[in-house]
Amino acid sequence: MILLLDAGNTRLKWGVTARGQLEPGAPFGYDGAGLEANLEAALGGVGDPLRILLCSVADAATSRRMIRWLRNRWPAPLATVVPGRRGCGVRNAYPEPELLGADRWAALVGARMAYPGQAVCVVDAGTAVTVDGLDADGTHLGGLIVPGLTLARTSLDRRTGRIGSSESGQDDARLELANSTREAVRNGAHYQLVALLDRVIQDLQSRAGREVAGVLTGGDAGRLLPLLGQTCAHRPHLVLEGLAEMARRGCNQQAVAA
Repeated sequence: MILLLDAGNTRLKWGVTARGQLEPGAPFGYDGAGLEANLEAALGGVGDPLRILLCSVADAATSRRMIRWLRNRWPAPLATVVPGRRGCGVRNAYPEPELLGADRWAALVGARMAYPGQAVCVVDAGTAVTVDGLDADGTHLGGLIVPGLTLARTSLDRRTGRIGSSESGQDDARLELANSTREAVRNGAHYQLVALLDRVIQDLQSRAGREVAGVLTGGDAGRLLPLLGQTCAHRPHLVLEGLAEMARRGCNQQAVAA
């Protein structure tokens, strides 16, 4: 069994691979004071992994605490994801490949595995929304990073005399003009992202001259998916799928010293 960990800005997703099958666990949010307790509650009953692969875009202090807890909990070899110029069938567009986010790299690997021989637009809708293009031959075409739904609303709230955006609901957002300030902020955040994603997928299709598979993952993917004009698939465990493939093939990993 291999333990896979996807540590984002605010949540940790995890899963295990056993007999070639990915078995996702329940994701959880973590804060500074409760990190170790949350890790124990979520992972304490996993059993003894043969290996551990960690993909982290959390801040350095959180990542160090997580690695320390994993080291103390299990003697299994531990490695972190390090994007390279190429690996697992994907070629990195970044001149300095290690500067591409580890979660974006894992999502690209997962998309390449799920859609072999197809061009893909990979969208990870979390605290930040990342968008990456992948050509049919596995060439990374570059990407975009924009604020996610909550971040867009709360940043507007901070800069405009607290117009109430942080109190707005998200689940009933519509792509229409609103008749209250809170709804205007909420609907505006959704409109902004949906317009961006539809346009990027359209541009990628024009560039590729063929259909491009749109794939959404991340905590806000379910909110955005029904609003998009482009047909997209929801793969909530895409980063974990990529980690499972990297673990299987041994690519783009760096061992953590004991």
